[in-house]
Amino acid sequence: MIFTLSVSAQSKKAMKAFENAKRAIQQDDFDLALSELDKAIDSSPDYADAYVLIGDIQLTKNEPKLASDAYLDAVNNGGGQFLNYKLGIAQMNSLQYAEAEISFLSYLDYGKVRPETKKKVVHFLTNCKFGKVAVKNPVPFDPKSVGAGINTLNYQYHPAISIDGKLLVYTQLDNLNGRDDENFYYAVKENDLWSAGRKMEGAINSRYNEGVQSLTASGNYMFYTICERDDSKGSCDIYVAKYLGEGLWSQGRNLGDSINTRAWESQPSLSPDGNTLFFVRGSNMQDKNTDIFFSSRNKEGKWSKAKALSEIINTPFREMSPFIHFDNSTLYFASQGHPGMGDADLFVSRKDENGEWDKPENLGYPINTPFEEFGLVVSSDGKSAFYASDRIVNERRTRNIYEFELPEDKRAKSVAWLKGKVTDEKTGKPLKGSIEIVNLETGLPWVSARANSQGHFFTVLPANTDYALNIEKEGYMFYSANVSLKDQSFDEAFMQKVELSPIEKGSKLVLNNIFFETDSYKLLNRSESELKTLLTFLEANPQVNIRVDGHTDNQGSDAHNATLSKNRAISVREYLMRAGISNSRISTRGFGSSQPISSNKTEEGRKMNRRTEVIIL
Repeated sequence: MIFTLSVSAQSKKAMKAFENAKRAIQQDDFDLALSELDKAIDSSPDYADAYVLIGDIQLTKNEPKLASDAYLDAVNNGGGQFLNYKLGIAQMNSLQYAEAEISFLSYLDYGKVRPETKKKVVHFLTNCKFGKVAVKNPVPFDPKSVGAGINTLNYQYHPAISIDGKLLVYTQLDNLNGRDDENFYYAVKENDLWSAGRKMEGAINSRYNEGVQSLTASGNYMFYTICERDDSKGSCDIYVAKYLGEGLWSQGRNLGDSINTRAWESQPSLSPDGNTLFFVRGSNMQDKNTDIFFSSRNKEGKWSKAKALSEIINTPFREMSPFIHFDNSTLYFASQGHPGMGDADLFVSRKDENGEWDKPENLGYPINTPFEEFGLVVSSDGKSAFYASDRIVNERRTRNIYEFELPEDKRAKSVAWLKGKVTDEKTGKPLKGSIEIVNLETGLPWVSARANSQGHFFTVLPANTDYALNIEKEGYMFYSANVSLKDQSFDEAFMQKVELSPIEKGSKLVLNNIFFETDSYKLLNRSESELKTLLTFLEANPQVNIRVDGHTDNQGSDAHNATLSKNRAISVREYLMRAGISNSRISTRGFGSSQPISSNKTEEGRKMNRRTEVIIL
């Protein structure tokens, strides 16, 4: 319509230059096209179509300010009120949010706005209100490229970081014989510098498009996306591959019907305990309303039917690239639906005490820009973040990976990690023991898992907290350890060697998570998880009778310590009796300070001597 109305008023010279510009655009020669359009405007200064085409070219070249100037000239030269839509987008992309707000409102006054477009514009107005405030209140942000050895003129995106922060896995868009092909690459941190990226070996890369990966906390498995493979349920499905050692990965296995459907599934993120998988689902890759889904895994390793996260997270627009942090309670994701800077912004949501996600927070400007930010992952300390962004590199818009430090109020909890091996105390053979880790501050279970066939286990725990570690295996005494991660180093894992004793007369166990008030036999609430474990053990082994022994350090008189230790043992027995264990199965003794297992000259030694033990009678 605008073209038909405007050409009649233009000179033949201007019209010829305009046609030359269109031909140049078809040949991707934008510089020639701009030159011809300048000639057209020189000949006919009110040529609205020429201004519109200049704006379109400048937007393509990622020059939104020049584009907005051109669209404004088009509007001012009779181009039509509907051009305020393009003008508003260009102004929003150049951080002119107040001006964009005016343009979008003007566009809504135009009488021929389709309902779908009106919905977009109303959302843009929300972004304008947010953007005006965000630009005036920037957050600290100093992004650094992860290095020329990783970032190239190809696209690099969707980084994944190992829990020790020394392995970076990412997706790269290669071009093989004129065909785009997504593959996995990795880099290793050495002396605080990333090595050059190397293509992953083994069966994991194939002729299909692989990408958008999530490493398990242990580093032994990788969940990722493959598109159009013969065994896929739809266009793209989620698969899992196992690390075979020596840099090699197995071929991926489809996760099955509970997760994959005829729709598009992609962008997986596995929780650190391995029990919840977050991912994105849409009708196809270009779906304008992709949502974040989740599936839970039971003790048999089967995945539940996937469900969408609530409307707190998902909106009528696109939600993408979820990342569940190692703390298992902080979710980062990208969204076009929550108030942001323009396109997809990065957000954070935290799980409350009831297990519900709270209202997402925008990470702020200039972490987020009017362009697309996505694929954020955060290191185990909660400080360092990696993400992919469309930025200008050597005058070329590309997608590369950057590293930056998150603002303090947007950080996840720092975490530590615990690994160990469960074996038979006498034979040394590995055991597949059941593992439960309880937060001693809250009394709530944090991890329920099982050691693998080699007896190995690995888990991630929020740092600066104390935990009870209990491991059970039928036919064995259960294992009790107190795991204090308040001073955990992030450079190496907290190691735990677990040796289980067969249930037999004389077997002894220290209850490392039984706590009393100072110089008292009153049990503290922190003892509840350990007492329940002991109770479960006695219920599962009705043939077992025990003696509970109390011990103290050498502070105080011998008589006082003997009485205190005896009363503490009685407190444990009374708890068990209230829970239904027969009095005849439990005897008690108090040894005071007569049987130390460490020196009483240090606080650490005295702490070890203040203990409660169980002996099989």
